[in-house]
Amino acid sequence: MQISTKFVKCGNKCYVAGPSEPAAELHSSTAIRHSISGLGLETPPFAPASMAFRRVPPSEEDESSFSSTSTMDSDYEIPVALQKLHVWSNERVSTKVSQALSGMNTIRESESMRFSMVTANKWKKMGYHPYKPDASGYTALHRAAKRGDEAVVASLLAMYDGKAVDLASIKSHKQQQIALHIAAKYGNLEAARLLAAPEFRALVNMPDRNGNTPLHFAATCSAPSAADVVALLLLRGADPTIKSKRDVFPIVAHVLTAQDDDPEIVQLLMKNGSDPNTIDAAGNTVLHIAVSQGLWKVAAALVREHAGMTIRNNQGVMVLDILSPPQLAWLAKFIMHPPEWVPYETQRSCMVCSRKFGLLVRRHHCRLCGRICCGPCSRYKRRLPFTDMAVKPTSKGRHEMMKVCSTCITVREVAHDDLSWASTTADRLIASDAVIDYDDDY
Repeated sequence: MQISTKFVKCGNKCYVAGPSEPAAELHSSTAIRHSISGLGLETPPFAPASMAFRRVPPSEEDESSFSSTSTMDSDYEIPVALQKLHVWSNERVSTKVSQALSGMNTIRESESMRFSMVTANKWKKMGYHPYKPDASGYTALHRAAKRGDEAVVASLLAMYDGKAVDLASIKSHKQQQIALHIAAKYGNLEAARLLAAPEFRALVNMPDRNGNTPLHFAATCSAPSAADVVALLLLRGADPTIKSKRDVFPIVAHVLTAQDDDPEIVQLLMKNGSDPNTIDAAGNTVLHIAVSQGLWKVAAALVREHAGMTIRNNQGVMVLDILSPPQLAWLAKFIMHPPEWVPYETQRSCMVCSRKFGLLVRRHHCRLCGRICCGPCSRYKRRLPFTDMAVKPTSKGRHEMMKVCSTCITVREVAHDDLSWASTTADRLIASDAVIDYDDDY
């Protein structure tokens, strides 16, 4: 392995030379994550037939400044050119050394911390402070968090002269992000575990320039370990009810950017305080977004936690308006709570057959989905999976056959294999950390 930094001697001084390394390519979902961060999010109102989220392409942001890091010699010794270098205050030099520190890659992980500590100590004795932000505004801790190098993160925190929390709270110049933001953004679980340690609990809900917390970034991460990072942050005190400056909550950010129909993160957020009826700036609920994105397992998880299908967005559109009969029949089997009924005054015709109401055509509510139907479309009866409190107490029990619409009569009982409700991976993570006492004062 050879060092990629070049040095040129000019007179009695030595300077860093050579072309700068190209910025890392943006991930395919980076534009969406930038939008969630407040860089041009535009959410048009729902249309009954379809919905598309138009996003403004992001300008060059902080991610482009994360250039690929430099490497070091195999013996991890300071190069001769560096030993003779005295202009440590030069920003370009500071940048290269900071990148090299976070770019170390050992064959045996057990030796990584020893090598990094030895190297950092040598640099520190020569006048370079590894905790100073480089020309791009990032410290070595930021870059180690991006790479997910927990050994370097641990050694940097351990070697800091002051309180480790002061180092962990250093923000990048442009986006005002701490290292925990970066670790969560890239789904680096072990780095996040170190940076979200109990002594750093005050940093777990730290907002960046756009008001995004580390939980926002973990919720929008597409890495396989994203759910584990979300569970870790929630366990360490992350608040899922904090919204960004663009009024985006973590649960909304996740559903907007989800690439797979996996309800695990949504379940974790709801179990820890997220409202299943959270809305965005356009009045769309999380269920609106999930249905429009075709995330049916996510939608089922929301419905099971009492997400309303009768809530209207700013354009007056309900989830019931954008569901086809087969889609409604599938989602209705996950209804475990009495639904909110569609108000009488809002419907002038049957929501099933479009027959207009009048003196001879009465309105009837479906007890399962809450729609307003005409008599012929609501002549069916079935048992409900919940106690219908709308039924008069004098009736013969609230669990008897109740009136439902022609769609809900086709709803079958939910089966165990329809949707896996157990967040096994995250539950294991929480169980493994449950023995830690987080009530100590720091």
